[in-house]
Amino acid sequence: MTAAAQSARAPEYEVKAAFLYNFAKFVEWPSASLAPSFRICVLGRDPFGVALSNIVQSKSISGRPIVRVQLQSPAEVRLCHVLFISQSDPEALKQVLERTRGLPVLTVGESADFLRLGGSINFVLEQDRVRFEINLESAERHHLKLSSKLLAVARVVNVGGGAN
Repeated sequence: MTAAAQSARAPEYEVKAAFLYNFAKFVEWPSASLAPSFRICVLGRDPFGVALSNIVQSKSISGRPIVRVQLQSPAEVRLCHVLFISQSDPEALKQVLERTRGLPVLTVGESADFLRLGGSINFVLEQDRVRFEINLESAERHHLKLSSKLLAVARVVNVGGGAN
């Protein structure tokens, strides 16, 4: 997650796809959530094209192969380890985040209200660069332990409340 990974020429969603993979490497999930594969899911419009699939191809997390999944319904979120939620209206977003309540799912979004509504990591664009903010309280409510290496490169925002 270095500045070099964010070449000024890299399209926004290629950078975000790389971040999703890197987030997964710096989060510890409860042992009860371990499955034969590690699932990075996208709910809503898929802005990544082939970028996310290309990045996770032939890679693994904790010895488990990574599977990229396009969800068809919010009911499927319980099957994910990392859940990217495309921009959506606040009410729909709130309902999706409610479905992850208490589950070991790292929720990642890109909307202004994402952290306030209970998401764990939110992408923001600053000076044409992709950055991210973390709601540490939300991650903890999802029983996830975030590495200090991840926290060191993020803006940590504790907003309280939220759907989770």
